[in-house]
Amino acid sequence: MQRSGSEFDVLNLFQQRLGENSKLHAKYINPGWVKSMQLIGYDRVYTRAEGCHLWDENGRRYLDCISSFCVSNIGHNHPFVRQAIIDTLGGSLPNLIQLDIPLLPGVLAEELVKRIPWLDMFFFANSGSEAVEAALKFARCVTKRPRILYADHSYHGVTYGALSVTGHPMWRDGFGPLLPETKAVPFDNADALERDLATGDVAAVILEPIRVGAGIILPSDDYLPRVQELCRKHKAILIFDEIHTGIGRTGTFLATEHWGVEPDIVCLSKGLSAAMVPVSAVVTRKEIMRGVFSRLDRSEVHATTFGGNNLAMVSGLAALAVLDRENLLERCREMGTYLLQSLQPLTKKY
Repeated sequence: MQRSGSEFDVLNLFQQRLGENSKLHAKYINPGWVKSMQLIGYDRVYTRAEGCHLWDENGRRYLDCISSFCVSNIGHNHPFVRQAIIDTLGGSLPNLIQLDIPLLPGVLAEELVKRIPWLDMFFFANSGSEAVEAALKFARCVTKRPRILYADHSYHGVTYGALSVTGHPMWRDGFGPLLPETKAVPFDNADALERDLATGDVAAVILEPIRVGAGIILPSDDYLPRVQELCRKHKAILIFDEIHTGIGRTGTFLATEHWGVEPDIVCLSKGLSAAMVPVSAVVTRKEIMRGVFSRLDRSEVHATTFGGNNLAMVSGLAALAVLDRENLLERCREMGTYLLQSLQPLTKKY
């Protein structure tokens, strides 16, 4: 495999081994997943991905309605993002120095604050689950309280902390015991939530503004504002998991904007990656961050090796730029309205 004087040609490798996908995964990774994909006819061999479309080895084109579970908000292999990554790789920039104060995380944080103006500080990590883990730790640290409340049939990730506040048995079965002092409450039921908050030992309430753990469930119009009111009354931190719903997915930058709610912590990931490089962010208030990193000897009490790396930060910056350049929030609202209206006859019939 020779290309431009290199002994490693990844594009040639991809072409040479294409078609071995299922065999390699069944042997080395997850045979159960391979079998599942074969049973439902999704064991296709994709050769290309651009924008909203995929192409298989037979040249057939597919509209990607799954969008990598909200990762591909701006489409696959967006040329603007690709060029930004190429430029970064060609620049020999300092990266992952560790004993350093890197520039690009600060620049991305500055851009995000413009879009989430009631929050002001960030922790960058690598995945949605990692963001949720950090949010739970921050809440317990700052409030000095033990309990975390979450919604039934919610989804927040599969690492132990995130799984402990994921309210769907399919994800939890076989992995217990999970973190103590976590409890599910009914989604869209503020009275039930208030009964638990009234005990005075709740550190945080974590919610998806639109529940995606078991279908797409919208809350009542007054539910999330009432949750915010109750959390402030009982001095519990309100965490919104916007990993699926954020970065323009619902026609506003955050879904919380539809209800005028301002949570204390927002978890972001997926769409922030521009479908290129894994990245996540915990966005929070200054007083919460100062409560966690409270002394010089605690200035790195929560950390991650690869968080804030150049490629992740550039992917995030490029994703935000594409949202603005292509007016995608307005486009999302237009197409969302069109889709909902078009589906109405089907909902009445079925």
